[in-house]
Amino acid sequence: MELTVGQVRGLLDVQPGGGLVDELLLEEVRLVDLPVFTGLKAEELEEMLPSELEVLVEGCKEANPSFFRMLATVASLRKAA
Repeated sequence: MELTVGQVRGLLDVQPGGGLVDELLLEEVRLVDLPVFTGLKAEELEEMLPSELEVLVEGCKEANPSFFRMLATVASLRKAA
């Protein structure tokens, strides 16, 4: 599902309490953000294989190309700094 600007803004706000798996399992999005992108519950995501999550992320990227372009720009700016 395509996200609204408000949903994107909410994703970019720092969310305390994320663990290593939530933050680092997926390369391009945090695990805790997938419910917003997909409508799935966190409990449903917990039962999925990493390869299945990657398929979900690809769908998220297709539905939200502007958001993922923005993330790539932010990442390149951080590297340059």
